[in-house]
Amino acid sequence: MRVLSISDENKAEVARVLEFASKKENHYKPFAVKDAALSVPGDDLRYVAQLDSFRCVFTITEDSDGKTWKHLSISIPSEKYPHPLAAFTIATLFGFKGWDGHTEDEVPVGWVANANEHEHCVTLGQAV
Repeated sequence: MRVLSISDENKAEVARVLEFASKKENHYKPFAVKDAALSVPGDDLRYVAQLDSFRCVFTITEDSDGKTWKHLSISIPSEKYPHPLAAFTIATLFGFKGWDGHTEDEVPVGWVANANEHEHCVTLGQAV
């Protein structure tokens, strides 16, 4: 079992990333650059929060349709994926709304979720 602590240190780490990612000039715009592969948020530590053994990459992403999304990827040092309760809890720390705090077998209404096999992470999104 992997432990996620909601410590002051972890809250400060989330706040640091949220402050940076929320500034309009730091929004991730993958469709506005010629080669989005050269602009990967996970390679920029200003978008990365290490919460115990959970590596979290958070952006405010502007898609090609002009919609803005909270986007969060979470990975762990394992062949497994983060447990849904941990992933949903982390998402709420990053400002995602709508989770009831205990359901683990359904993605909260209004969220999108994916297990990314290539990057070996869970990704969550919610329209802003």
